[in-house]
Amino acid sequence: MTKEANRQKREVWEGKRSKTASGLKRKDLMKNKDGKIVSKKQHKRGQELYRMMKKEGRLAEPFKKRSSSRSRSKTPKRSKKSRSNKKRSRSNRRR
Repeated sequence: MTKEANRQKREVWEGKRSKTASGLKRKDLMKNKDGKIVSKKQHKRGQELYRMMKKEGRLAEPFKKRSSSRSRSKTPKRSKKSRSNKKRSRSNRRR
């Protein structure tokens, strides 16, 4: 959300403007629990989606996907000693 959109919502909320560029009027706006001015329609839709996702058990899904994709690699990792040797050999080639 842009600064301009936030400013317009605030101005409509305070009564300095009749409606926002997207056509939202004072009756279409509300303050959420954090004190942010949001549209009632979007707020309601967000709550519905949250409840639906919670019911389906999909709230923690992104974390599950992330942890399952962290499988062990098939190739063994090189030791620090072998890495440092490779760095030296690269620098020697440049000279």
